[in-house]
Amino acid sequence: DTTRVNGELFEVKKSFNAWSSGIWICSATGASAAMAAAGGSKMEWDSPQLQYLIREHLMESDTPPEIKDRGSGILNPRSRLHLRWNSQEGRIYIDGAHLFHNIELGDEIIISGKAPELKLFMDDEYKDMIC
Repeated sequence: DTTRVNGELFEVKKSFNAWSSGIWICSATGASAAMAAAGGSKMEWDSPQLQYLIREHLMESDTPPEIKDRGSGILNPRSRLHLRWNSQEGRIYIDGAHLFHNIELGDEIIISGKAPELKLFMDDEYKDMIC
């Protein structure tokens, strides 16, 4: 299957509907501790990947395992996650509640793992503790 987002052709490799309270997406140096506490994976601090986790994912009892497994995962730098909003209205929050964007039925969002490298500054003592 394919779809277009902003005129760009987008190949859909895996698709499913998710009934949930939202989706978390984080970088390794972002909310990865909260993500791990919610059932995601621990990430190395210098990983270039993004991680996603569908929050409070409601599924029917006969949902196949391959669909259940898509509720969380890792986005490599070349990967993209295509989301289509199927509720009347909602919001995308970026780095907490202070920065958000309103969305509505039919809006499509692309989350790309291709982003500029985040520069992380830490002293050598702390770096020795986590490496």
